[in-house]
Amino acid sequence: MLYLFFIIINLFYTKNIEMTLGYIYLLIFVILMKDIVKEFNVKILRFMFFIIVFFIIVYALYEKFILFPQLRQMIAGSELINGKTFVEYLERGRVMGTFISPNILAIVPPLLIYYIYGKNKFFNIIFTGIFILMLFLTKSFNLVLFYFIVVLLYNKKKLVFLLIVVLILSVGSLTIIRHSDLSKKQMDPVVNRYKNFKAGIKMFFHRPIQGFGTFSYEKEYNRFKDKDANNVKMAHNVIIQHLADGGLLYLGLLIYMLIYIFKRVSYHEAIPLIAILVHNLFSFSFYSSTIFILFFLYFYVSKRKVL
Repeated sequence: MLYLFFIIINLFYTKNIEMTLGYIYLLIFVILMKDIVKEFNVKILRFMFFIIVFFIIVYALYEKFILFPQLRQMIAGSELINGKTFVEYLERGRVMGTFISPNILAIVPPLLIYYIYGKNKFFNIIFTGIFILMLFLTKSFNLVLFYFIVVLLYNKKKLVFLLIVVLILSVGSLTIIRHSDLSKKQMDPVVNRYKNFKAGIKMFFHRPIQGFGTFSYEKEYNRFKDKDANNVKMAHNVIIQHLADGGLLYLGLLIYMLIYIFKRVSYHEAIPLIAILVHNLFSFSFYSSTIFILFFLYFYVSKRKVL
């Protein structure tokens, strides 16, 4: 509630009222969802997750092999839907489904699969299969990190399996690099992220207490970025984003909320939540309504001790 209250106060000085209001509505829904989850039938919930994963993958395959080839012929280098960003995804074959970014699409199926098969003896095989498929579809570096964290924590006593994981990660990463045409880009993604973080830290030191207001990063970014930095809407780091948006108080409220959550779940239940947070050290999926809702949905379901 304190986290929500702080964001409401931000309405008085944020430079992005629309997105701030949307985030407030999302937080209110998540708070109300706590009581709704009490009525959920867990078997039905797992079945729903399975159906969602199925249709996400079917549509992603359709986009990869049918829609993208047709769009490439239609646009012929012009900008479409999401401007240059979408054209770049299209040229590199990075499927995004119905989500705002391939990095969001990449982690939704693995996240739901964990909810469904987290205690199944074939979990490692199923999870790895989904990982390889989504890596092929999205070419997401962040997915590699998400997968590594989940598997590392899940198999902390299985050294042999971890060695296999390292091999898969290495091959997967090389595959991404080989097919992402990074050599044709003006800047490397790693350099881009560094410059995004650098601008966010500058924003924090300029206003360390109150920040610039929730979701004001995009509006203030041009003032603090390097001249050759790419244009982004988010800091791609949940810590820097909170510092730039609301200063130390905002980050402190986030940490308090996370401590509250992790004190109330078991080790096994905490694994996907930890993976989401680590993923958000290089992404902005925490601000995606899909991931945000799934994060708290799993927390509420976990408290019932049924998964």
